[in-house]
Amino acid sequence: MVRLFRRSGFRHRTFFSFSLILMLLLSAGFYFFSGLDKGLILYSFLIISIFDSFSQITGQLWGRKKILPSVSPNKTLGGVTGGALTALGSSFLLHSLFEGLAAEKIVLTTGLLLFAFLGDIAASYYKRKYGVKDFSALIPGHGGILDRFDSLLAGGAWAALFVNLLNF
Repeated sequence: MVRLFRRSGFRHRTFFSFSLILMLLLSAGFYFFSGLDKGLILYSFLIISIFDSFSQITGQLWGRKKILPSVSPNKTLGGVTGGALTALGSSFLLHSLFEGLAAEKIVLTTGLLLFAFLGDIAASYYKRKYGVKDFSALIPGHGGILDRFDSLLAGGAWAALFVNLLNF
């Protein structure tokens, strides 16, 4: 993020400052996520991975209506819906990893999906704001290293917040 900001000639200072604060908050949430029960971490990782993977698969199969074409041109309503339904269905198969009530699992999973989607959109928006396709060339053709973890970073922050709210 900082490299793109610097390379842009320090354009969009307010946007960069907001983005940096958001990234620091998500990173702090992800740090607390790392201290959660291993089963919950695995559950969250699997749900987000299933959502990301099946969003791409179902989007390629049935995705017609673009959601935010100027921010993330390949995101479609069919893809997000297919990914979310597959991940929600999978959550019932993974029920033993998170020992909460059924309602808690639904809220946790729905939050994971929402935050994963928003994290992905936020990363895409940041790249578009600075006029780049990838954060870096570390993983060519994949948007850079941050693009591989944007959903997990935001979803993990949600899981940590959710667990802390349950224990409040």
